[in-house]
Amino acid sequence: MVTTSIDWHVTNFCFPGAADGIITCDVWLTLGGVDYPVERWSDFAISVVSSAVTAYTEIADGENEAWSYFFDGSYYLYYRRTEADEPTVYIEANCDRDEDNPVSIAVGEVRLEQLRTALAHVVQEILTAVRGKPYTEKDVEIMDRKMADLNA
Repeated sequence: MVTTSIDWHVTNFCFPGAADGIITCDVWLTLGGVDYPVERWSDFAISVVSSAVTAYTEIADGENEAWSYFFDGSYYLYYRRTEADEPTVYIEANCDRDEDNPVSIAVGEVRLEQLRTALAHVVQEILTAVRGKPYTEKDVEIMDRKMADLNA
């Protein structure tokens, strides 16, 4: 089995100025050396990473396929569990601006544990950045639940 490198990144957080605001930041995935959607993609990191953790838990719980999404654009990740000596996940990072002809920007295969570790790292980075900031209590609760999902 060829294992692809995988890293999630978050940086440049912008915090809400009111209780109804949303945290944004640069959030992107590097899969096999390819930045997806691009390096320093601005989006809703809590939603992007939560979606990826949900896809991980679906695959870890035995589903054969799962999807996660970037929310500011036409970008999604497709995950497929593959049979190997140890649990692995095939990942496609796609753009579907043309819904009839999605384009794969990056593909790779990672160990399930490698995916879990990458996600746990980025969830912890988000928690470190947002914990204690005004108007982030719900976001901290969400990320705490996602960390618990990854450690289950």
